[in-house]
Amino acid sequence: MSAGAGGAPDRHATPAELPRLRRLLLQLINPAAAREAAGTPLTQAEWQQLDALAATHRLRPLLAWLHRDDPRIPVALRETWRAARRAGAAQALRAAGELRRVVALLAAEGHAPIALKGAWLAWHAYPEPALRPMRDLDLLLPAGTALAAFRCLERHGYRSHGQGHLPAAEAARLSKHMPPLLAPSGVWIELHQRLAEPPGRMDHRAPLAPLAGAAARAITADGIR
Repeated sequence: MSAGAGGAPDRHATPAELPRLRRLLLQLINPAAAREAAGTPLTQAEWQQLDALAATHRLRPLLAWLHRDDPRIPVALRETWRAARRAGAAQALRAAGELRRVVALLAAEGHAPIALKGAWLAWHAYPEPALRPMRDLDLLLPAGTALAAFRCLERHGYRSHGQGHLPAAEAARLSKHMPPLLAPSGVWIELHQRLAEPPGRMDHRAPLAPLAGAAARAITADGIR
């Protein structure tokens, strides 16, 4: 919970309060409720709206995996989800290659990156990496080293996309991550020096997340921390 206007506590909506299609989408990705949800009567327009919502939240590959043979889902919609799953698989292959490359480049110059979020979860927490689409690869660097790691990647042809972001030196001081970098492979890279925004950067409080604790809990698989 957080403090809203006038100090009143905010709260998340309960499932009953969510709009009908949003609630149905949540049920469709919940194995315990998915079969029942798939049989919910919807008009063609409602199925299209639900699909648009799924696309917004990058859930199409997961829906394809869960409902690939479910005749209660419209055939055209299942094909759309299958196509998204195939595209996700290709994207994951490219991301996996780039993850190995960028970690090797950084390690060669003495850096110790740790894969965050999808950069770890896609290959180690999902049945297949396509089910966890990623907009970029997130890597956590030890405190005080993110700017040097950023410059390292720039020397290897990674291009900064600073539009709408602080300059790199300012970001290293004031933000939780550096401006995004576009790899030669076309994959976006985001280097983090913090796990949360520094105090005062956001309109809400963020939990303290010491890097030392994250580094101590890091595990290694396939050469990636």
